[in-house]
This record gives sequence, structure tokens and C-alpha cells, in this order.
Amino acid sequence: MPARALSSETYLRLKRYAKELIKLNGGQEAASLGTRVERSQLARYGQPQDDLNMPIDVVADLEAEIGEAVVTAVLAGITGHALYKLPQVDSHRDWLRHVASLSKELSDVVGKVSECLADDGCISRDEIRQTRLLRECDELIRAAVVMQTALAAVLEAGAGATGDLRRENGSFTTTANR
Repeated sequence: MPARALSSETYLRLKRYAKELIKLNGGQEAASLGTRVERSQLARYGQPQDDLNMPIDVVADLEAEIGEAVVTAVLAGITGHALYKLPQVDSHRDWLRHVASLSKELSDVVGKVSECLADDGCISRDEIRQTRLLRECDELIRAAVVMQTALAAVLEAGAGATGDLRRENGSFTTTANR
């Protein structure tokens, strides 16, 4: 058998998540209705003794059906990446709200880090748990992703869809020209 790039434990983990993806789609019978493979084939993807793994197009079909990146998130983690669900962006882009949200979330993270460092200059596991620092970091990332998505929407919309920041009557407002 040729050498593989990842450990056997990693491949077994992918099989476990493929099996979970099938379960989240209502089981093998229901999942087979939403993709190109039969129930018996889906069963093989979760069997540890079987070398067959779920093809990427089947993963895409089943994840699209439930709206969750079950296997894709594991694949991203294997390569040191994290996935964040992109928010729905409407045509109104409130840039000041985006900046305020980013500022608030960054301030929360800085405050929690400062709190952790205050006593001994280190951040311990207990302090991370007590201050919910990971949650605060997730909220900061989420705020950045929301703004990034809104900016990308302006770029994708092309000419005439600016969502410009304008000053009117002494205050700033946003527009979403289309």
C-alpha cells in the first residue's frame, strides 16, 4: 500500500464525520435521494475497514442539503484552516455599524486579554475559560467576516452599487445606490 500524507487516525476521523453527515441528512436512504450514490455506497463511506471515502461532490451535495460544512470543516482543520459561515448581506451596507461592531469586539478581546495578564503576565487555561476569551475572539472574527462579506458584495455588484458613506446635514449616512 502506498504511503499516505495523513495518519490513519485522520482518515478514520473523516469517515466518522462522513457518517455523521449522512445521519444529519436523515440516514442513508434519505441521503441517497440528494446525491448521485446509492444507499449501499453511502454505508461504505462510514465503515472503518473499507478504504473507500466519500467523494468531494457527494460531500458538497449532502452539506448543501443541510446547510452545514460537516466534512469540509474537518478538511479545513487538517490543513490548519478554520471555516466561518458567511452571513447573508442585503443591499444596505451600514459601514459605521460595521466599524462600531469591529471596534467593540476588539475592545472586548483586549479587555479580556488584559484581565488575564494582570496578575502574572500569562494567560492560563483557567483564565481562558473564566473570561470566555475564545468566545470573544470568535465574536471579533464574526464581526470582521460580516464586514468583509459586505465589502465583497460591493465589489461583486460592480458599478452603481457603492454603499457610499456620505456626510449630510452634519452627520454621516450610508447609501446603497443600485
